[in-house]
Amino acid sequence: NKQHGVDLMAKTFETITGGQAKALKVNGESIRMDSKLISSNIAFYSRYEIIHRTLLKFLKSVDTALFKKLSGDERALIESLQSEDSQKTVYRSTKDQLIKGLIPIGLLIVRLLKLYRGTLYKAEEYQLLRRVFLEQYEMDGPHRVKLLDNEKIASSSVQSPADPDATYRNNGDQKVKGYSVNVTETVSDKGYLDLITDVEVKKANTADKAFVKDAIKATSQVTGQPVKRVYADGAYQSPSNDKSGIDMVYTGIQGASPRYVPELRKNKLTITDSQTGERIQATPTKRGKDGKIRSWSFQDSEGKRRYISKDAIRSSGKRTEMMQRPPEELRKRNNVEATIFLLSHPLRNAKTKYRGLYKQQAWAYCRCLWINLVRIVNFEMQTC
Repeated sequence: NKQHGVDLMAKTFETITGGQAKALKVNGESIRMDSKLISSNIAFYSRYEIIHRTLLKFLKSVDTALFKKLSGDERALIESLQSEDSQKTVYRSTKDQLIKGLIPIGLLIVRLLKLYRGTLYKAEEYQLLRRVFLEQYEMDGPHRVKLLDNEKIASSSVQSPADPDATYRNNGDQKVKGYSVNVTETVSDKGYLDLITDVEVKKANTADKAFVKDAIKATSQVTGQPVKRVYADGAYQSPSNDKSGIDMVYTGIQGASPRYVPELRKNKLTITDSQTGERIQATPTKRGKDGKIRSWSFQDSEGKRRYISKDAIRSSGKRTEMMQRPPEELRKRNNVEATIFLLSHPLRNAKTKYRGLYKQQAWAYCRCLWINLVRIVNFEMQTC
């Protein structure tokens, strides 16, 4: 896959599941999906530990003969770092001491990257060290470096040199360094068989809405039928997903129902106060480069000026649409949560045994093939 861009596991899953769906006449016109965050099999490292351990991993892979080109102070720092336990250093040091200690380490990394650029540039260890430096530091002159502010470090940054693919995501009270697994399955009437048609693993900082397009395409390829309806929670909504021509049934929109409900018709926005029933005409306040209105403002019943964006108007419309759907239709998404439970059941504390995106994806395919097989066996026993 890495060398040729061909996922043989995906093709195998599609072929097997497609044959099952055809033989058992599975209806693929309606699907439901849900995702789960899974932690990688790595420890939670501090910033100092990530930089220190990545540097040590690089030093183990290089030819030390080039060390003679380093200064005496640089060689002494390398020896000190190689004998150091970074976890103990973090435990006994203050924040200022750690920041001060990371500056000479950053200068050493710059020196090593220049020294080995000609011989190891394409090596994984070299590229990993370079990536960590760019994610954690910035140059502050020809021979000076400084640490990036914490808020400037992206969630896609390296969380551990043992698993560079793992990323960070804070989902409410859940803090995960790992991956997001999205499962898609068919939705049929009671008494018919439903199968998992697609499972996709991406980095933890991937938004749920990014899974929809590929999941629909994969399901159509497996079942040989066009997808007409998708059941998902509000995290999957986006303008592009809503414009796909497929009926997107959202079972929950993030955020509480607002007091002021917008209604947009022909670029005219009317606000309804849900408590008093008063209708207020809003005025445009911001336009894009294309001339289209991006936001409006209005004065509420208390005389306060309020602003509302185009995204907020869209979310309000989706919430109203969801409330108008019958409860039995909204409940059709619920069963996918049981599938998520079956997928992650063998894990301990939602933590995978594997490292790396390719291994996570292979595990997910195998697990979903097994779930489908058990469903088929149970279905055959019940119907016969």
